[in-house]
Amino acid sequence: MSSSTPAVPLTPQVVQLEAELAERRAHLSTTVDELVTRLMPREILRREVEAAGFKLVAEGDFWRHPEDTRDFTTQPPTKPADEFVLRFQKPQ
Repeated sequence: MSSSTPAVPLTPQVVQLEAELAERRAHLSTTVDELVTRLMPREILRREVEAAGFKLVAEGDFWRHPEDTRDFTTQPPTKPADEFVLRFQKPQ
């Protein structure tokens, strides 16, 4: 005997439900990506640029604001935003 679940007939309601689930999954993955990007922007940017072959040669902390709670996304920010500067060298 097979332990797999039986196939559900594709009624319009099932098709609609599957479409809504796919939409919600896409939204959640985008939300998680945005959250991770907001919480670890320096690490993400560095990893992506180095993966493209560039070499990190300097970092600047002169725009750092450690008090940034990272719970807002207004542009321009309404309070000090924790920002960073990375300098990369182009691959030869």
